[in-house]
Amino acid sequence: MCHDIQHLGFFAGIHLAILAAYICQRYPNASVNGLFVMFFQTFAHWPWQVPVSLHDEPTDCLHPEGRLMPIVMPCTPPEFCVSNVTRSTFKKIREELTRGYAFTKVIETYITFRFFPLMFMNKPLKYHP
Repeated sequence: MCHDIQHLGFFAGIHLAILAAYICQRYPNASVNGLFVMFFQTFAHWPWQVPVSLHDEPTDCLHPEGRLMPIVMPCTPPEFCVSNVTRSTFKKIREELTRGYAFTKVIETYITFRFFPLMFMNKPLKYHP
């Protein structure tokens, strides 16, 4: 098992965490199912020449030339995540995002509560020792 997958040209944990946070930030009231669907719907069609950023205003950090999937870290001042994405891994990541999107479209026909929280989440949780 490879623990340093980013050295092989794929996303590291920070990259995926920022992508997930981006979706959570854009859809704060969505259910977990809705967030899952929106993750793949968004990033399967993302224009990857545009950096993914959690900052509301455009950043003035320099776009690293040659970066195929630029992701801005949520820090001040903004910086890009270091990434070793190659053309071949870019293609594979895009294929997997598209496959995930297609999978969520199939599941979506069976899930009618896509953007509604589960009913038990409206009740306060009680701890009974």
